Amino acid sequence: EDDVVVLLGPDRRELGGSEYLKQCHDLISGDAPALDLDEEKRLHKVLLAAIRGGLVHSAHDCAEGGLAVALAEKAITSAGSLGATIDLGDADTALLFGESQTRVVVSLAQEHVAALQQLCHEHSIPMKEIGNVVNDRFDIAGFLSTDVETLRDRYENAIPDIVHSEAHVL
Repeated sequence: EDDVVVLLGPDRRELGGSEYLKQCHDLISGDAPALDLDEEKRLHKVLLAAIRGGLVHSAHDCAEGGLAVALAEKAITSAGSLGATIDLGDADTALLFGESQTRVVVSLAQEHVAALQQLCHEHSIPMKEIGNVVNDRFDIAGFLSTDVETLRDRYENAIPDIVHSEAHVL
C-alpha cells in the first residue's frame, strides 16, 4: 500500500490485433503492435537493474489485454485487497486496451522513484507515474471505479456466470 504505480515504455496507442477489438467489436483486424527489439532490450535492462537493486515491488507486462487488464490482474492477484487509483490524464481506449510491446507496469516505494527515473533516462526508456497502490479500491479515473473484491469476484466467476446464463437459454 502507498507504492507509486509507474508505466515504463512508449505510448503507441496501437489497437491492431488486440483482445479489445475481438471481445468488444468481434474484429480481428489491424496491424500487430510494432516491436523494436533494441527498445525491448533496453527496457529489460532497466527492469533487471531495478529488480536486482531492490527498487520495485512488482512488475507486470501490458501484453494481453493492455494496460487496464494488467492493472486489474495485479489487483485481482494481490495479497489481501490491494488495488490502485490510476489517473492517465488523456487516456483513451487505445491507451487502456492497446497491446503495444515494451510496456510494463511496476510498483515501488516513493523513495525509489528517482533511482528508477535515472535508470530509465540512462537507457532511453519512457517512464510515467500513473497512480498509487491503495487498499480495497480499483479506480481508473474516468473509466472504472470499484472495490477489489468485486473485481476479483467478476474475474473468478466469469466462466460460471456465462455457463449459467447460457444454460437458461437452452
